[in-house]
Amino acid sequence: MAHVRETHTDEPLLGAGRLAVNLDTGESGQQFQGIVPLVESGLHACLEAYFAQSEQLPTRLYLFSEDERVSGLLLQALPGSEEQADEFETVTALAATVTAVEMAQAPAANLLERVFASYTLRLFRPKPVTHDCRCTPEYLARIVRMLGAAEVDDLLRERGHVELTCEFCNRAFRYDDTQIEAIFAGDAPAQPLH
Repeated sequence: MAHVRETHTDEPLLGAGRLAVNLDTGESGQQFQGIVPLVESGLHACLEAYFAQSEQLPTRLYLFSEDERVSGLLLQALPGSEEQADEFETVTALAATVTAVEMAQAPAANLLERVFASYTLRLFRPKPVTHDCRCTPEYLARIVRMLGAAEVDDLLRERGHVELTCEFCNRAFRYDDTQIEAIFAGDAPAQPLH
């Protein structure tokens, strides 16, 4: 499987539990969630287990950290013949030669061309990593309304605010009494106080 090529591990951070992998299909707006158990060998093994169970794709994940920068390399086998399975093992052996310093410092295209020099590569335009979640003001306002006026009033009396935490991105959103009043009045959804 994959290797974390550093002296530290993420094992103490994992503990007992499950890892939820959230997938956004893009244009359709549908989100799916796959859940796998946390395993002692690390986060990379949890993600590989997800791909093996949910996607049924042989996958190797290499994670690296260098100072405050984290990077990774994900390899997946395409469905095919026994010959392709052998080729996947060769490619994973080549990937295992990459160091954390290379991952942190070398441009991705240069690194891929060095590691997989004997292969014809087709590189796609890079896409930035972005945060995207469905916890929009409209979505959150619907949740507040579903709680009902009585329960929301109780929360406001007890705490002075209503706080919702998104189960997908773990962001917390806080609403005061003025914002709650606007939500129940049917006005445009109020922006929460983060």
